[in-house]
Amino acid sequence: FVVGPLLFESLRKLDEWSRHSETFSDGGAVVEFDDSSDREQHALPPGSSDALEIMEVIDGRRTIAMIRRKSPWSEQRVVRSLAALLEAGLI
Repeated sequence: FVVGPLLFESLRKLDEWSRHSETFSDGGAVVEFDDSSDREQHALPPGSSDALEIMEVIDGRRTIAMIRRKSPWSEQRVVRSLAALLEAGLI
């Protein structure tokens, strides 16, 4: 049983979580779409179907905490989806 790849993947996920959780740590922050960007030029990375579903609850009034509660997913999955939208320049 080779544990090297599992260890590296675990470290990658920990690093990803620390970066994203810091960005979205303020649960009271309102999430809204970035109207200044041209959405046609921004693309979500492959496998971002979660981000598309999270887009459905972003209305410019809901906070990060409200989006987390509204979603049936884990906090990590919601934060990862929000991070994909932020990196694509959509929020």
